[in-house]
Amino acid sequence: MVLRFSMLWGTFTLTHFITLAIGLLLILGLYGLGRLLKDPYRKWVYFGFSLLGYGAIIFNLVMWHSPLEYLPLELCSFNAMILPIVVLSKNKVLGNCLLLWSLGAFIALIVNNGAANFDIFSWTFFWYYFPHVIEFGLPILLVRFGYIELKAKYIATTMGITLVLYTLVYFCNVGLNRYFAQNDIRDYKGDLIQVNYMFSICGKNEINPLVIFLHSIIPFNYWHMYLAAPVILLYLGSIYYVHYLVGKHKQKKLEDKSPVPNSEAK
Repeated sequence: MVLRFSMLWGTFTLTHFITLAIGLLLILGLYGLGRLLKDPYRKWVYFGFSLLGYGAIIFNLVMWHSPLEYLPLELCSFNAMILPIVVLSKNKVLGNCLLLWSLGAFIALIVNNGAANFDIFSWTFFWYYFPHVIEFGLPILLVRFGYIELKAKYIATTMGITLVLYTLVYFCNVGLNRYFAQNDIRDYKGDLIQVNYMFSICGKNEINPLVIFLHSIIPFNYWHMYLAAPVILLYLGSIYYVHYLVGKHKQKKLEDKSPVPNSEAK
């Protein structure tokens, strides 16, 4: 396979790989900036970047003249909406939710089938790419600089909140699709509008390979995504365990560096 640069983003193309590298450099740049700045300056800089997600939501609601197709009901949209709140409030429950929800932004950057035809110098690409990079990278930096306190006890609340949101979004999908069909509402191409927020439905036009695979195992809408639960738990458990080991290592280094009391020295 020969990789060639193109103005179209593409999937697993040279252009795609270059943009992923740029995204990593952007996150590293924000990390460096975070080390240079102290609060409250760091907080307000990160807050400003966190608002990119709201910009993307507004862009999609207005740009395509079909707001019901672009409602902020995806996992990365929930991430975008609570990210500024976490920056300002350091809310522990919401902050730990970001650990999972930011994964949606990462997947959207890697498995970018729906955005592969975007021109990389278009506003459409800008409002897709940069908000997703921030939605994935900024929560990592918030953990690093103490805005999010990772605690394994929040795995249950994260899973519970995500399940409630997923269930509500599924019923939104069903209700909206029924409304579109009953009122014969079509998009600019003349196709009947059908939505599938959070991939709770696997229709005949589904292009996401992961959703197609999960649905091939459990061929029932809504239930097929439950197959992702063990993977999610493994992912969260691994993150919290690594965080625990790093914290324990840092504590041991501090103890080793602490002066020995005179009584013990004698």
